[in-house]
Amino acid sequence: HGRLHIVNGMWAEPAFAAVLAVLALSGSKYVIYSEAPDASLERPAYKQLLRSAFGRAIVRRAAGALSVSRLAEEYYLSLGLPEQTLYPFGYFRGGVHVPEFRSLSNNEQRAEVVFVGQLIRRKGIDLLLDAMAPLFNERPGLVLSMIGAGEMEGELRSDVERLGLTGRVVFEGVTPSEKIPARIASADLLVLP
Repeated sequence: HGRLHIVNGMWAEPAFAAVLAVLALSGSKYVIYSEAPDASLERPAYKQLLRSAFGRAIVRRAAGALSVSRLAEEYYLSLGLPEQTLYPFGYFRGGVHVPEFRSLSNNEQRAEVVFVGQLIRRKGIDLLLDAMAPLFNERPGLVLSMIGAGEMEGELRSDVERLGLTGRVVFEGVTPSEKIPARIASADLLVLP
């Protein structure tokens, strides 16, 4: 009875929606931790209504939401979540040392840009590769490290090969969340496309 369940989103996986439904129906205490759903995806009107009705029912019974972005805040408030139960929740909280920013010169030996997240279309990673491609020519020591996994990994690996960036773009796979802050701090730049 003293438990609080934290569910990582409502829509990312069908299992999340099922878990939330069970928690809501059983009267369990839970919090939703997520970003906003991808607004660029076109959905039929009936699916939008169904998702909205389900979302309203879930947030009405939730103890709160840990919103990862301003869009997530707006989304949960639109579903009727009371503002006092909405907690902005970045990837870093107090106690994490953030090194001072330093500019990177063209003749720098090595500079590492890091991306952390799911390798899925809505994260904009395909755009990131295209945007960074000219920088690799200008900065011989530039490396892009991608931390995460997802449905686009195979396509991204093909893009890296097509762009001639093998060895300059590193796929690190999934890293435990407790190690992410230190990993990001070890890089020169974090990019969130």
